[in-house]
Amino acid sequence: MQRNWKWTLRFTLLTPVLVLVALFLAGGGHGWYEPAIVLFPFGLISILLFKIITTPFIILAILQYPLYGFFIDLTEDFKKQKKVIISIVLLHIVLAVLILIFRGSNWQ
Repeated sequence: MQRNWKWTLRFTLLTPVLVLVALFLAGGGHGWYEPAIVLFPFGLISILLFKIITTPFIILAILQYPLYGFFIDLTEDFKKQKKVIISIVLLHIVLAVLILIFRGSNWQ
């Protein structure tokens, strides 16, 4: 059976737009970080671990949405796909909330 990679493609195309939005709102380090935290929680785990944004986590942030699409596309059954989507959304939200709660004062 041939796989349809439509969600991987869609999220891959969405990623640069979201990166630009997050960078614009972060204002070169003097802006609003909350949108970046909400949009890219996996990439911003490093602010909890190291108090800075590190290169491996920048790469993870860029790969985050294509990986979401990849995991959705891996599931062929609609019911399983629905569970994968709910799991991804919940994990994303929980991680973003935890980062927003536990980030240091430099990221306020």
